[in-house]
Amino acid sequence: MFLSFRVKDAADTKEYLQEDLSQVAKCCSELHLLINPEKTKYLLIRTRQQLQNLPTDMCLNFLDQPSKEMF
Repeated sequence: MFLSFRVKDAADTKEYLQEDLSQVAKCCSELHLLINPEKTKYLLIRTRQQLQNLPTDMCLNFLDQPSKEMF
C-alpha cells in the first residue's frame, strides 16, 4: 500500500491506516488466512525536514501488536 500525506495530516493518516489494517485483518480472518503480526513492517519515506516535524508516535498496530518501522 502506498499513501502520500502532508506532515500536518499525519495524525489523521495514522487513523486511516489503522482502519485499513483492521480491514485487512478482518478479510484475512474471513478467508481463513493466517497473518504473523510480528513480521508486519512499514516504511515511512521522508526528508530530514519532514522527519523533524513528524509526530513521534507514528507506530501502527496490527492485530493488537505494534508494527515495526523500517528505516
